[in-house]
Amino acid sequence: MKRQSATKAKSDFKALREKKKRRRHQYWPTWKIFLLTFGISTAAYHGGKLNGVDCHELIKLAKAIFERFKMCLLSVSHPNRCNDCTIEHACNLYCDICVTFDSLTSKLRMKNGEPQESDYIVAENNLVNLHYL
Repeated sequence: MKRQSATKAKSDFKALREKKKRRRHQYWPTWKIFLLTFGISTAAYHGGKLNGVDCHELIKLAKAIFERFKMCLLSVSHPNRCNDCTIEHACNLYCDICVTFDSLTSKLRMKNGEPQESDYIVAENNLVNLHYL
């Protein structure tokens, strides 16, 4: 029974993905240029996606990146643009997620020594924050 429902869900998902049309927005090249100002580039060999080092840089520079990105979005006048409150909320949310990931991964990548009790507490708090966000 579970296998049949999983197979059906998989086929339904595949059908949904086939129906979905990808739209290339004119803003995508602008986004690439925007990231380049922070030294972050999309890798052609990753299909235009960020590689691990560039993801780490995005997370590390999240406050500056999302603040500038928020200003760019707020300066756009477009009939279908989100309101200012929605833009600010989304940028702040993704910035907070990146900053939390940065803190969490810094605890996971300890190069020297054994983790202390305070490191575990910080990591657990970060996980709680991610769940909250």
